[in-house]
Amino acid sequence: MSGSDKITSTINGSDLCLECGLCCQGVLFLNASFSLEETSFVQSLGLTISTLNQRLSFNLPCPLLNDKCCSIYAQKRPGVCGAYQCSLLKNYLAGALELPAALEIVARLQTLFQEVKQNLPEGISWAQIRGSETDFASTIYTNRIETNLLLAWARFSRYAQKHFQPNTS
Repeated sequence: MSGSDKITSTINGSDLCLECGLCCQGVLFLNASFSLEETSFVQSLGLTISTLNQRLSFNLPCPLLNDKCCSIYAQKRPGVCGAYQCSLLKNYLAGALELPAALEIVARLQTLFQEVKQNLPEGISWAQIRGSETDFASTIYTNRIETNLLLAWARFSRYAQKHFQPNTS
């Protein structure tokens, strides 16, 4: 087959998203915001709705997530689910990263996430840690949590910020 005969496919990001799922797992966020108009639809999906900073949201991890894949990915989903693009996805779509390299980054953040979870003491959940991240060092000190957790959290946070959060500079 000559170079001009090669079949090409459009990169739309689904190949990365369906192998990642970090945004839906509650690893990067504890909730996802949606519009008032979507309330009935979000309720019909069985998602737990809450109000955060006067915005409607549903809790993560999403119960529609099956392993790393959304069980309704090819169907109608809340607008935030189809619209959200992490920095990693944006870089992939722009051609700055090949799929194998992007998936290595996903795997690394998953490993760092597991390290944080393994260091959580009894009675403290990931949601509690994420919910207090602005005062995380104080929470650790107050609860006399091991230094290993603080180090694991720092590695996780830095890596997530570098590869998944929007560049604000």
